[in-house]
Amino acid sequence: MLSGHAVLYPADAELDEIRAEAREEGRQEGVANGVVIGVAATVAAAALGAVAVKAAPHIKSKLNGLRSKLNRKPEDTAETGPLQAVPEPPAKKDEEPPRRGRHLHVA
Repeated sequence: MLSGHAVLYPADAELDEIRAEAREEGRQEGVANGVVIGVAATVAAAALGAVAVKAAPHIKSKLNGLRSKLNRKPEDTAETGPLQAVPEPPAKKDEEPPRRGRHLHVA
């Protein structure tokens, strides 16, 4: 014979209460997580919007400058013809020879 014994009672009601509490806590935790995520997303969107507003004029001016460079018409080369290098005239005996520079002489 045993010196002691345990009496078991039906625990269905208590388990139902524990499950209900867990569900409610889970809902509250889910709502709290949703609020935190929502606030973080709102702050990030506001920061990104502020950066876009500040950067927009700079980006627009760069794109306009690029567009104007691409839309420029080439200078009229048909009238003058292409530029050609002209050799320097040879130095005379009593003249000093011309200095050699990096300049291109155009006729």
